[in-house]
Amino acid sequence: MRVLIPTDFSKNFNLIISSLNPEIAEEVYLLNVVDVLRFFGLDFDVYPWVKREISKRLCKLSKISEMLERRGFKCRFSVTMGYPPLEIVEFARRNSVDLIAMGARGKNVLKSSPIGGVVEEVLLNGCTPVLIYRNNGKNVFDHVLVAYDFSKCSEFMLNYVLRFKPKKVTILHVTERTFSKSVLMSKKAEIESRGIRCEVIVRRGDPHKEILKVSEAINPTSIALGCNGIGARNCIGTVADVVMRFSKTSVLVFKKLYKMGL
Repeated sequence: MRVLIPTDFSKNFNLIISSLNPEIAEEVYLLNVVDVLRFFGLDFDVYPWVKREISKRLCKLSKISEMLERRGFKCRFSVTMGYPPLEIVEFARRNSVDLIAMGARGKNVLKSSPIGGVVEEVLLNGCTPVLIYRNNGKNVFDHVLVAYDFSKCSEFMLNYVLRFKPKKVTILHVTERTFSKSVLMSKKAEIESRGIRCEVIVRRGDPHKEILKVSEAINPTSIALGCNGIGARNCIGTVADVVMRFSKTSVLVFKKLYKMGL
């Protein structure tokens, strides 16, 4: 699995790299973006400053890369210039990245944005699953709460989570009508056949409220959910938008992947 970790060298970045597992993340890409667009229109030459910044940041990433390689990772690093969210999305696309791992908030973000503006724009513009990290050193894939609604999107997310070899998976289905639990129990049996503990929970009510309530009750190390962007304030989707903003744990999100036929 190829994991991209964009970094502004904040505390969250250090927590993310400390939680990586070399058995799962075979390749790690470290990316820093020099945001030169903030100097657009100013009447002075920013090139000398940019040159110094790139040199300093490459030196930092080199040291981090060496540390990760000593832990058994295959690591690459890069510093580029441009608008951070779009550079991250494009880098992930060019390198066929499987996961983008980002801190819930980095440096210099508005307090009114619980997940940070860069994270929001990466989610909006990319098509790679994004892990919004909030766990303070915990292994985010020890116990994953997967929101499952029988859609192709949630089916992909469940299978995607299993790639991380979690110790436990809790499948949560929120329904407004009566349905047969046979499919969910079949999923449970399939997951347990892999040696992974699995629990099935069915709730009635508003999906985002029930996901957050169940998360508070069972305290998973992360929540995983796909989103179709239906009935949304933005194209992320209302349920995913609310969960990723108010969850106290890490959240793994991806949008509907059109290139995969979902």
